[in-house]
Amino acid sequence: MKTVSLDKIPVVDSGSSAELIMQVRGLYKDFGKLEVLKGISLNVHKSDVLVLIGPSGSGKSTLLRSVNLLEKPTAGSVLFQQQDLTRLKKKELCVHREEMGMVFQQFNLFPHMKVKDNITISPRKVKGVSKEEAEEKARDLLKRVGLLDKWDEYPNKLSGGQKQRVAIVRALAMDPVMMLFDEPTSALDPEMVGEVLDVMKSLAGDGMTMLVVTHEMRFARQVANYVLFIDEGRIVEAGTPDQIFDHPRMDRTKDFLSKVL
Repeated sequence: MKTVSLDKIPVVDSGSSAELIMQVRGLYKDFGKLEVLKGISLNVHKSDVLVLIGPSGSGKSTLLRSVNLLEKPTAGSVLFQQQDLTRLKKKELCVHREEMGMVFQQFNLFPHMKVKDNITISPRKVKGVSKEEAEEKARDLLKRVGLLDKWDEYPNKLSGGQKQRVAIVRALAMDPVMMLFDEPTSALDPEMVGEVLDVMKSLAGDGMTMLVVTHEMRFARQVANYVLFIDEGRIVEAGTPDQIFDHPRMDRTKDFLSKVL
C-alpha cells in the first residue's frame, strides 16, 4: 500500500450544508504499472448531484467503481455513512453496497427473467422482502418510468432505452441511499437517450444523491449542482455548472469543453 500525503490533495466539496453521505480521501488506483487514479478527495452530501466529465480514459469510471469497491483502491479511503469501506470484510461490504445503486453502461439484466423478476429478485433474496411487497414496489417504480406495461416481458423484447430504465428501477427497488451512474446513455441510440435522462432528472428533482459519469453535457449543465472535470486521473477543476461551462479557469478544461460543446 502506497503512502499518501493527504495534505497535498485538495478536497472537492459542493459547499452543501446537508449531511455528508460519502468522504473519499486520497484515492489511488493502479493496474500494474498503469496509474489510473492519482489522488482523488471529494465529499458527497445528501441530495448532491455530482457529475464527472472528462475525456475517455481519464479515470472517471474507475473512480465510480472504486467508491463502491468493485475495484479495490491501491491507496486511500472511502467513508460511506461513516464506515470506511476499504477496511470492511466482504460480508460487511455487501451490506453497504446494497445502499449504493449502480447503473452501468450495459444494462446487465438477467435475460432469462421477466422484467418483474429482474426487479424483485434482489429485494426478496437479499433483503428478505415478501413477494407481494416487492412486486407492489416494482409496479410503482415501473409506472413512474412509463414501463408498467412491460411487467411480463423478457429483456430481449425491450429497446435499449427501456432496458436502461428497467436497470434504474432495479437499483431503486433496493431503496439506495445514493445512486452511481456509469455513462448510462453511452450504449443507447441517440433517440433513446432522452427517455433515460428524463428519469435521472426526475430522481435528482426528488433529492436522490447521485454520482454520475456522463458525456451528456446538457444533462450536466441542467441537473448537476457540482461538476468535476477529471483528466489523467486527477480532478483538474470543479465548480457549479455555470462556473465550469461558462467560466472555466483551467486551460485543460477550456480545451476539453471547446471540443465537446
